[in-house]
Amino acid sequence: MYKLIEKTELLLKRMRWKAFFFDKEPESNDDSYNTIYKSKKCPPQIEDLKLFESDIIKMIENIKFKVISNEFLDLLNDDVQKIRTSNKVLVKADKTQNYYQLDEASYNKILKDNVTKTYQKTQSATKKEINIEAKKLANKFKIADKVDQMAEQQAFFTIKDHKHDFRNNPKYRLLNPAKTELGKLSKAILEKLNNKLRSSLNLNQWRNTSDVIQWFKNIKNKKSCTFTTFDIDEFYPSITERLLNDAITFASNHTNINQDEKDIIFHCRKSLLFHDNNPWVKHGNNNFDVTMGSFDGAEVCELVGLFMLDKIKNTLNAPNLGLYRDDGLAVFENCDGHTNDQFRKKLIQIFKEHNLKITIFCNLKKVDFLDLSLDLNSNIYKPFNKPNNPTRYINVLSNHPPNIIKQLPKSIEQRINSNSCNKEVFENASHYYNNILKASGYKDDIKYSPQKNNNNKRNRKRKIIWYNPPYSKNVEQNVGKTFLKLVNKHFGKNHRYHKIFNKNNVKISYCCMNNMQQIISSNNKKVINKQSSEDNVPPCNCRNKPECPLEGKCLTSNIVYRADVLNLSDHTTRTYLGVCETDFKARYNNHKSSFRYKNKSSSTELSKHIWELNDQNKQFSISWSIAKKCHGYNPVTKSCHLCLSEKVLICNFKEKTQLLNKRSELVSKCRHQNKFLIKSVGP
Repeated sequence: MYKLIEKTELLLKRMRWKAFFFDKEPESNDDSYNTIYKSKKCPPQIEDLKLFESDIIKMIENIKFKVISNEFLDLLNDDVQKIRTSNKVLVKADKTQNYYQLDEASYNKILKDNVTKTYQKTQSATKKEINIEAKKLANKFKIADKVDQMAEQQAFFTIKDHKHDFRNNPKYRLLNPAKTELGKLSKAILEKLNNKLRSSLNLNQWRNTSDVIQWFKNIKNKKSCTFTTFDIDEFYPSITERLLNDAITFASNHTNINQDEKDIIFHCRKSLLFHDNNPWVKHGNNNFDVTMGSFDGAEVCELVGLFMLDKIKNTLNAPNLGLYRDDGLAVFENCDGHTNDQFRKKLIQIFKEHNLKITIFCNLKKVDFLDLSLDLNSNIYKPFNKPNNPTRYINVLSNHPPNIIKQLPKSIEQRINSNSCNKEVFENASHYYNNILKASGYKDDIKYSPQKNNNNKRNRKRKIIWYNPPYSKNVEQNVGKTFLKLVNKHFGKNHRYHKIFNKNNVKISYCCMNNMQQIISSNNKKVINKQSSEDNVPPCNCRNKPECPLEGKCLTSNIVYRADVLNLSDHTTRTYLGVCETDFKARYNNHKSSFRYKNKSSSTELSKHIWELNDQNKQFSISWSIAKKCHGYNPVTKSCHLCLSEKVLICNFKEKTQLLNKRSELVSKCRHQNKFLIKSVGP
């Protein structure tokens, strides 16, 4: 219900904005970057959408659930219960699907050792300084009211179990998820920059597997050639400020980039690592960092990669050398051992000049690159799977949308076909994937079908509004079918909004419920933080304890509260639901003020009802209670459980005529996110 209401609210907001700008032509905006961020404002209510919104809310209110049970789901539920009752931290592997159990003390020690190896503590004011600079840059691009401040996401690590002898000498990868929201803008700038460089310089920077296949096909005289493969060690953290500056200077010689765009790129490198609720920077008090997981980290690596490829092209005679992020591959014809060794030394030297270290292997006839195995002797390329990482697919009995389960074998078939050079290679590889599919409950085998060229196919681009409700087998109704019927019902051919709301531009695509990785992550936070909500309940400070409105819990914060107003004349009860991020007593005093002063009578639906009773000289009594305790707006997840909980309780309220809250409150702006916006940073 939480996810359904959240996704429905997003849909209705998008539809309101679409109708608003359809009726009123928007002001021209020359700044193409302004559209990257969504507006935080709540769109105005549109009269012609009211009936549609009312039926959508009815659909949510009428949702009914059923019990679904099968062998696979029962097994998953058992695993979920074990995870949620465990006091161990489950740590993910770096490049495989494995998880490893650690007790809290061991986890914290490993994390601290990895943090202190590279980082040092800094002042808490450093975060504010970065946010103030971000505010100035955001104001230049007119997006300060759309961007959040830097969220304090705690660092974590993964285990490199693919490394040799990792059990006796384990290696870890420290990950810093804290990132500035301006990284989305930096990503757009760098993407445009990289695309122009790739097209103008004709460098082999691959974006996907199909680019590598095309490069391999174009190699001539393969039997007389050898591969040279290299890997840039710790590419992300090894990029220095000087190297990035050199790369941007190189890019500015081939395309236009203004100073504001440069400032955005360099500002996004000012990152902090958060550990033990304290900010950390790299040793030497240097907060320049290219973090893995940042919005623009991959694009920064691609820009530096293009710079290095140009350097290699101008220094060495290596026309058949390419790079995918930190993985490089080259091919040389008729090269002896001495020539290969000379190339190896020169390539190491070029990277060393820019403080980059590479691991290189020469004189190879076969290589495994990305998800391909390439063979020069036989002119064959075929699918490749990394060892110690068994392939797993969604089980047909799992709680996934039917369309995902239906299309999964087809997508695997398409991928294996594209990664196989001929039918024989495909059939040799298909046995492995067919066995996994059968183990996952699928009946059909993948089949060989030569790739067709669809370049001449014309696709008409439409601006589509997607509705992404969560899918669950436990829901009795077909939400997608009901929604599409409502679209057809309310926006027929004669409706003024038929042009913008029809089956071609309003579509549905189910999202999934929380997967096992999200459940594991949630339990890890609980184990590491050890926060008990019961221990955090503050005492009551009322002078007269028996008259406390919440029975000794009036200082509780982050709650959805309930007020039941009993009309003593006819013994009817009306209920009001409200949210309170501060302590309840402050909110209670505001309510008492609205009951006392006539000019505040319209501040809430509760105060309106109280003044109606006062005007009719009717006696009443109010009882207060906590409907739900939850967290407020989270700048990491971009969701507010306070507001969502209130909307869920309104939807699930049985006696609608008894409820004072309006149904229109389901599409409303979250008041708790304003303080996290970059515009609210002082001064």
